[in-house]
Amino acid sequence: MSLPVFPSIKFVLAAAASVAALVLGSVHGNALAAVPSTLVESAFDAVFEASFLAERATPQPMPVDLRDGRSVVGKRWQQTFETFERSDRAHPNAAGGVVFVGSSSISLWEDLATQFPSQRIVRRGLGGARMADLARHADRLVLPYKPSVVVVYAGDNDLAAGDTPEAIVAACDALVRQVQHASPEARVKVMSIKPSPLRDALIPQVRQTNDLLAAYAKAHDRVDYVNVFTTMLDSTGHARAELFRSDALHLNPAGYALWREALATHLE
Repeated sequence: MSLPVFPSIKFVLAAAASVAALVLGSVHGNALAAVPSTLVESAFDAVFEASFLAERATPQPMPVDLRDGRSVVGKRWQQTFETFERSDRAHPNAAGGVVFVGSSSISLWEDLATQFPSQRIVRRGLGGARMADLARHADRLVLPYKPSVVVVYAGDNDLAAGDTPEAIVAACDALVRQVQHASPEARVKVMSIKPSPLRDALIPQVRQTNDLLAAYAKAHDRVDYVNVFTTMLDSTGHARAELFRSDALHLNPAGYALWREALATHLE
């Protein structure tokens, strides 16, 4: 792979190497001077590629305010995080469980643990959260539990707020990097963004984002894409109203049953 992000640096260094080869060649004969410039550039390609891959392996959290080494929680979710912490003190979670993290679609899935009785489930949902919020607070929502699997759901709030599909995938990547840096063997299950009657106008953007999330999962080790989008559409390409509560946004039991079925092969 030749990396085009450093063309000017590569050119300067390759030129310097060529000059050095010529100087050494004048002293030691013409063998070094005859080194092809393409070979020199290829060598620098390898150096820069190694540097690029090393950077990619480093966790890249979203920009976040820290206090005492932990992400700072604003007033919006302060009570929610306090509830999580009380629960953790009362019922410590053993490492190796399954963490579900996401927006209100996760926080409202109240019978989630009973849907997967063979798994140790930790449910950490934040009402109204975007993907970037999950990445910013990964140190509180996911990492302490040392999970074997992390199920991620977010994205529809992001699109409703005007975030781009690319921004959602970038935030997802920031979350995945942190998870896999802290728990290298963990698998991450990225759920597709659901359609909903209330946000019917956003379905084109939902499709685009889901395509990007699917491609992202395919390109990364230990990341899987869970498609719930397709089966939530009716024959006309709109969200199936019978899967939603009266607000036309959040799932009812029938909607969660569909999600449970889609996730079953990933968790059982």
